[in-house]
Amino acid sequence: MIWKAMRRLGAAFVRTGTRRGEQAERRAPGDAGSLFSETEQLLLEHVNDAVIAIDTGFTVLSWNRAAEQIYGWSASEVIGQSLLEIIPVLRFQGGQFHEEVLAAIYGRGRWAGEVVQRHRDGHELVIDGAAQIMHTQSGRLDVIVAINRDITERKRGEAEQRLSEARNRALLAAVPDMIFRISAEGEYLDFEANDTDRLYVPPATIIGKNVREILPPDVADACCEAMARSLTTGQIQVAEYRLQMPDGLRDFEARMVTGGPREVLSIVRDVTERKRAEEALQQSEERFRQLAENIREVFWVADARTMRRIYVSPAYEEIWGRTRESLIDDKDLLLETIHPEDRERIRAAQERQREGDYDEEYRIVRPDGEIRWIWARAFPIRNRQGEVYRIAGIAEDITARKHAEQERLLFERQLLETQRLESLGVLAGGIAHDFNNLMAVILGNASLALMSLPPDAAVRPALETIKTTAQQGAELPRQMLAYTGKGPSVKEQVNLAVLVSEMERLLKASVTKNVRLRCELAAEVPAIDADPTQLRQVVMNLTSNASEAIGAEQGTITLAIDAVRQGAAEPSQAYLGVPPTAGEYVRLRVADTGTGMDAATRARIFDPFFTTKFIGRGVGLPAVLGIVRSNHGALAVESEPGAGTTVTVLLPAARASAELPPTPKPADRQTVLVVDDEEGVREVLAGLLRHFGFDVLVAADGRTAVDTFREHAADICCVLLDASMPGMSGTETFHAIRGCDRDTPVIFMSGYDERKIRPSCRGDEPTDFLAKPFSAAALHAAVMAAVAPVAAATTDQEPNADG
Repeated sequence: MIWKAMRRLGAAFVRTGTRRGEQAERRAPGDAGSLFSETEQLLLEHVNDAVIAIDTGFTVLSWNRAAEQIYGWSASEVIGQSLLEIIPVLRFQGGQFHEEVLAAIYGRGRWAGEVVQRHRDGHELVIDGAAQIMHTQSGRLDVIVAINRDITERKRGEAEQRLSEARNRALLAAVPDMIFRISAEGEYLDFEANDTDRLYVPPATIIGKNVREILPPDVADACCEAMARSLTTGQIQVAEYRLQMPDGLRDFEARMVTGGPREVLSIVRDVTERKRAEEALQQSEERFRQLAENIREVFWVADARTMRRIYVSPAYEEIWGRTRESLIDDKDLLLETIHPEDRERIRAAQERQREGDYDEEYRIVRPDGEIRWIWARAFPIRNRQGEVYRIAGIAEDITARKHAEQERLLFERQLLETQRLESLGVLAGGIAHDFNNLMAVILGNASLALMSLPPDAAVRPALETIKTTAQQGAELPRQMLAYTGKGPSVKEQVNLAVLVSEMERLLKASVTKNVRLRCELAAEVPAIDADPTQLRQVVMNLTSNASEAIGAEQGTITLAIDAVRQGAAEPSQAYLGVPPTAGEYVRLRVADTGTGMDAATRARIFDPFFTTKFIGRGVGLPAVLGIVRSNHGALAVESEPGAGTTVTVLLPAARASAELPPTPKPADRQTVLVVDDEEGVREVLAGLLRHFGFDVLVAADGRTAVDTFREHAADICCVLLDASMPGMSGTETFHAIRGCDRDTPVIFMSGYDERKIRPSCRGDEPTDFLAKPFSAAALHAAVMAAVAPVAAATTDQEPNADG
């Protein structure tokens, strides 16, 4: 093929020399611009081989586009220069030497072989070259024409893979293009094809025939139309068509290039494989689209260079609440939808998307204000060269999972809190039991002594102090038990607004002078079932803490009470105690303008004995939380440094009260059986009861109590029974006594909450319950209510004022 092209170019040189004669003789060295016609120039510019014309002194006369591409030098840089200086010969292949090559050119007039030359950037090129001296008819113009083909890659492949001759022929046959020269009327003038098997018809039948005679009508129409447009516009036109070849249907692409006023070069390429690949790609894309548009996750694809998204699946609109087009048009929109607290973290993480290091969870804010949790992953897509050209990502709505996790964490936290409270409750209960027994002995003896002394006795002030101190001491274990939710309480229906109104003067006196207390009490507030004493403790502790938070600065405490309809609490809401269920609640809010708290302090303010004061017990707020828990309420704290604190307490509104059980009928019996394992408690109770006019029997344990009751059942009008005794427990003793006589009143005594005692009674309720330590007046009232009608409780048998 090289020699064929050489002959064609030689003929061109000869024609040029004959026509131009003396003009060629007078042409300046290096001026080859007039050597070729426009068609020949166009052909030279579209062949894949370097075509170089030099004079006998190796000065470059002509340098085509393929030469520029192969060697890296432009025509303007090399024309007029020495070829040997521009592209020096490094070595000849096949054992040839420079002298042999020159001898062949000047002796035989031509040379062909392989040579190693250097590219402009320094790398070596293996060139399959041919050179021939062209003479004009006058013999006065000698030009050497060299046609060089870059076979570097082919030679490298041969060296590496030892390609067979058949493989080499297949490689040559794989050159995709066939070149046809066609007249404006559609006549085939010439063609160039490495593999004539690619032609639609035998090559001998093409030259001189019209396109419409060779190709099917529809194909001929398309090609003629493209040729006409190319001749008219001077621009490349493309015609695509399909032909039935011996091996089946094949697709072709013809690029029409104007080769002259009345000629077109048709460069035809077999694009069957590309078309099949495109069709397969379209089918694959269609399957992908169907898959992506029917999954619940958001799938997106972005350009790796610009990060502009070129595809977003429909799930985006459902999850984000925005259109897909808005995200495609604005590549920064995604960051704008992310929750402000997560935005900077995700902005930094997005820089790692191109490396595939992107696996993040964040929150988004929908246009309607709803917040959703998203789990997003991204990974790079590489082309055959290993370059990242696409970024694909998947985003999943995990809001439901996050809520489930929050609910689980809340449950675990409540479980741990319950276990901690159980442990503290066991400790506090043990301390309270022994401590209350001691306080009961001290308080009872002080009351008994006061009842026995005349009003002007000198020791009365000392006894009063002992009695008052004992009552105050009894508050310590009650606070510990209140925190664990196991403290004794006497519940009744209480209007919290009325209770706070009655406390208002005391509350204002308890805060510092620089603090203004403002009460906002709703007029209509439902009652709640609670112990009034415990409610006063809650209000007083919260007010005192608010006053201390303000300190020496001027400030305001707002104490507000109203009724609210509460919906079910969200898992993320920071309620302490039992998370409120839907229903009616009485809400107590204590807000101060103090210094506020940070998150670390807020997390510990309800821990026992934690305090931020220089000195202090740190049991006030834990007791508040315990009381709220014991009343099935909830508590929330809102506070930030410098922004004050607001404590909100929710207590369930009381249901309609049930009718009171009938009061036991009075009895003629006047003996009280006292059962307690503590000797001091037995003695002081016996002394008080005798002072009230009762006969007394005592028992140190449950077994002795049952035996004593059976022996004196006819005389016993009431039993005072300690609920916590070793051996035979209080409830076991209770059931044994009831088994002997169901009508005899039994009053339980305990330092624990009566709610812990009642379930063990298995439905057989005791007559009353006294929380240790109790006063002489409380003892007298309970016994009189048990043995006589309610009216008897106001008879002349009331103790004196000291009880």
